[in-house]
Parts: sequence; structure tokens; C-alpha cells
Amino acid sequence: MTALSRTALRIGCAIGAAVCLVGVVLVAVMIAAWQPLSAAPAWLVTFAGVMVVTGIATTVIFSTALARRHRR
Repeated sequence: MTALSRTALRIGCAIGAAVCLVGVVLVAVMIAAWQPLSAAPAWLVTFAGVMVVTGIATTVIFSTALARRHRR
């Protein structure tokens, strides 16, 4: 298995943060558009949740790898 460069790890962190940000923006739009929030379409709520969780997980994975690389 080949190790990723520091630049690739930083790019992965940035992509994860951007994905999470898209999910947060979707949640904010849903809060503004649908009152109560349970009136929002289920697919949109699910999609926003998946985006937030995927973004957080990706950011944590890449930042952990970057921190391990930095310690060496």
C-alpha cells in the first residue's frame, strides 16, 4: 500500500470539510424553509445527514493520518 503525500492528506481534509459544510448548509436551508422540520422531505433530511456524517468522518480520517505523518 502506498502512503499519501502530505499535500494529498491536506486535500483530503479540505474535501471532507467542504462536504460537511454542504450538509450543514442543507440543514440550515431546511430549517429556514420548513417549519416544523418534520415537514421537510425525508430524502433531503437523509441526504443532509449523510453529507454531515461523511464529511466529519473523512476529515477525521485524513487529519489523523496527517498528524501521524507529521509526528514521524
